[in-house]
Amino acid sequence: MASSLAEYEQNTLDIIRSDLRFLISPLRKFPKCYWIWNHRLWLLQEAKERTPVHASRELWRSELGLVGKMLVLDSRNFHGWSYRRIVASQLESPGKDAGPNGYPEDGFKGFSMVEEEFAYSTKMIQSNLSNFSAWHYRGKLAPRLLSERTADGEARRAFLKEEFEIILSALYTDPDNQSLWSYHEWLMSNHLKDLAGPAIIIDFSDAEKEAGISTELANIRELLEVEDGCKCIYEALIRYTLMTRTSPDASQRDPDGELRGWLRALERLDPLRRGRWEDLKASLE
Repeated sequence: MASSLAEYEQNTLDIIRSDLRFLISPLRKFPKCYWIWNHRLWLLQEAKERTPVHASRELWRSELGLVGKMLVLDSRNFHGWSYRRIVASQLESPGKDAGPNGYPEDGFKGFSMVEEEFAYSTKMIQSNLSNFSAWHYRGKLAPRLLSERTADGEARRAFLKEEFEIILSALYTDPDNQSLWSYHEWLMSNHLKDLAGPAIIIDFSDAEKEAGISTELANIRELLEVEDGCKCIYEALIRYTLMTRTSPDASQRDPDGELRGWLRALERLDPLRRGRWEDLKASLE
């Protein structure tokens, strides 16, 4: 009985490994085909259900190497990033002890991979600042990273400051990069009074939030001095300034006319959205 079970497991592994190898060539040729990625996941799930823990875990772990190579070829392939998140979550799934046949019932009893994956996001960002998927993944990992580190308020504030320094340095390199501004906006969301979703800072006072917004506005103003032809900077200045000016009296939101000046610049730099800028300007009067 034991020998027949071992033979069944080995035959199953051989079939799955063979099919996974077969799929590498079409995946390289069609890296954005949903069904190739989905079939690989199905094969891995079958391995998880039909083979011992050590064997199926080895297969899942090897997929991180494969998807890493695929993301080197196309670092912004969102199919690959989605696949990587699924594989990582499976490898770190807590699960129960192996069942009577040695198979993982609910998971691999793995350990957290958040440190490893956060480091991977750093590596991919350093190789390509325009990698929106890497920035997005970083934002998803950051709150969990701090939670698992049991970071206190001081450590969390230091982390947020460092992330702002990283993104500001990147913005000086490529101020027109929408990926960078998206991550910057997510960091700024930690200064909102009613933030929805996980946050980096969980005990920010209102005074700290206002001070943080003011600091970033000052940094963006300095960036504008050297990149006054970048519409993204004007949009950020308007967005973050309005975060601090919530008076119901429209005339009090732009007492010095600074916002209207930025909107005039946007009308010049982005004429296709002139109607939008004119509407926003009218709302300040």
